[in-house]
Formats: sequence, structure tokens, C-alpha cells
Amino acid sequence: MCMKRAINLRRMKHTNKRMIFGSVLECPCSRAELADKLHLSRAAITTLTEEMIQEGLIYETSIHGGGVGRHPVLLDVRREEFYIGGLIIRRRDLEVGFINLAGETICEKALLNSDNPWERLAESAKILKAFEKEHDLSQERILGLGICAPGPLNTINGTILNPPNFASWRNVPVIEILSKHLTWPMQLYNVTDALALEEKHYGAGQNYASIMLLHIDTEGIGSGIIVHNQLFRDICEIGGMLGHMSICYNGKRCSCGNRGCLEMYASIRAILEGSRFGSWQEVMDAAENDSEAKQLVEREALYIATAITNCINMINLERVIITGDLYYKHAYLERRINEIVKKRMILREYGPENRVMFSNTKSCSRTAAIGFLNAYLQEYNAAH
Repeated sequence: MCMKRAINLRRMKHTNKRMIFGSVLECPCSRAELADKLHLSRAAITTLTEEMIQEGLIYETSIHGGGVGRHPVLLDVRREEFYIGGLIIRRRDLEVGFINLAGETICEKALLNSDNPWERLAESAKILKAFEKEHDLSQERILGLGICAPGPLNTINGTILNPPNFASWRNVPVIEILSKHLTWPMQLYNVTDALALEEKHYGAGQNYASIMLLHIDTEGIGSGIIVHNQLFRDICEIGGMLGHMSICYNGKRCSCGNRGCLEMYASIRAILEGSRFGSWQEVMDAAENDSEAKQLVEREALYIATAITNCINMINLERVIITGDLYYKHAYLERRINEIVKKRMILREYGPENRVMFSNTKSCSRTAAIGFLNAYLQEYNAAH
């Protein structure tokens, strides 16, 4: 009984320290704030944080809150001294690397993809282990590995299911394979979900609780939605599938089996179909003086604004961030989308004037690493 009690106490102490670590990582805070947030006694918080300071996990910072009078001392994580690995799997290549908790990329490397997932994943693990030695990343300071891939995925068991145009990577148990080579905790994310998390933690979405990222390129339309600071997913771990929202009930037949999906009208491929233009860049280069190009831009603005309005009317998103090919010379398109959304949304008289903005964030190993960071924070936030 005494041994079991000792084990339980050690486990509880470990859990409490990880809760403190996750809370301080989200935002530097005082011991009193930690006690209130985590529902622990101030004496327990003092003991645990002192141990963590001695272990080099956290430190007292000179940053203080506003107001008058005596300021509480805030605690912060040593952000430059902890690391997360990232692996992004794309149709043409893979990219691996490490970031620190300040969001800075420490190292990264790309390798060509192949029809042999097991070989590519083993090579990726080998590169990560080499980075660990080369950059002197101590094992205890590596929190884990984030992995991104095109969906659909089973993120619970870490398997890529059946992404379109990715036949050789279907039903690949990514985390099971990587676990044969690496001992770190791992988490698999859809790439657009991870892009949304990247904008939330380090980009244009930092100051907002509810955002949507919309990624549009030649391959289709992907989306990631965060509501009240939580990544939106259902019981099957599928979140925003905006590309397959129907905007025309009897429209074109989509590969998903539905009709009138947004992707069939607003993807770059769909917009260019039947025109003389070979890329979105060509459209935007000509749009100022060419009537056909102007019509394509207006059509894209209308399609995208329609889908965004539907989402805002359901969720009241504070910001919608668009990435991908549409970023090129985006100023006019951004203005037109905002104009249409403003006219059509139900709560048009409330909130910011322009809810839609464009970002040049591109998916990379950093994106995948930030996916793991989110899982790490959510795990310990859920503990209390």
C-alpha cells in the first residue's frame, strides 16, 4: 500500500508540474494566478515552482502587469531551451526540423517523397536523430514530434487514411512506423488544422479566440477552425471541411459524392477552367486591364465570401485568414471579399469592419511542430 501511495504521489506531482508548465507556456503568470487557474493551494504551487526553477524548466521574469502598487513576480518558460520536432508529409516531398518554444526554427531539411512510405519515414527519423546530436538538443528538453499530412486522417491512432492523389500513402500507420525509430511522444494533424494553430499561436490569430484558416491552391481548398481557443473537431477527429460545403444544391458533382461543393467552384483549378490563364498569378497580373481576368477575380471573391459568410453566421468567427496561391497581389481580392461578407453577415453591425485577412504563412516542419505544441497544451489544460 505504501509503495502504491508513493507511486500515486509521484504521478500527481509530475502531472501538476506539467500543468504548471503548460499554463506558463501559454502566458507568463504569477504563482497566485497559477493557484487560481489550476485549483491548487498556494503552498503547493510555491513548492512545485521552486523545484521547477531549480530544474531549469521555468524562471522568474522581470515582466510585470499594469496597474499601480506592488507587482507580482511572473513565471515564464525557458522558451529557447525546449524543442519540438516537426515532420510534414507532402505529395512531392517531406520536411523535418526542430523549433524552440519561442517558435523559432532551429534546423530543417527537405527530402523527396517516394512510393515507399516506410523508407521515407525511417529516413526522416534518421535526420531528426542526427539533428538532435548536431545541435546538442538534450533528450529531456525535446517535448515531442508533430506530424502533418493531407487528410483525411485518423489522428487518434496516427494513420493517414485515403487522401486524394496520394495512393501510395493510403492507410499508412505513420506514428506506429516512426515509433520504431523514435521514443518521443507524437501527434498527427491535418495540415490545414496545423496551419490554423500556427496562426493562432504565433501569427495573425494570436489575439482572437475564434478563427478560421482557409488554404486555397491548385489542389483544392482546406480549412482549419478554432473556436474559443479550441481546435474544432468532431468525434471522428474531422474538423472544418469548408471545401466540401455545398454552395449550389444542384451544382457540379464533386469527387466526395456531393453536389455544388465550394471546391468545385473556388479552387484555383476550377476558377481557371475554360479561361486562357494558366495560373492565378497570370490572372492577377492581368486583372487591372483585362476584363476576363477581372471577372475571374470577382467570381472568386463571391464564392469565397459566400462560404465565409455561412461560417461566420454559424460560429461568429472573429477572423478568417486566407493562405495559399490567393496571397499573390491579394489587396483587391481581400477588399472585395470583406465588402461582400460585411453586407451578407447577420451581425454586420458588430465586430471588426474587416474580418477577412490574407497571410503568407506556408506549411513546413514548423507547422507540424506547432501541431504537437497544441496537443501538449491541451493535454495538460484538460487535466484540471
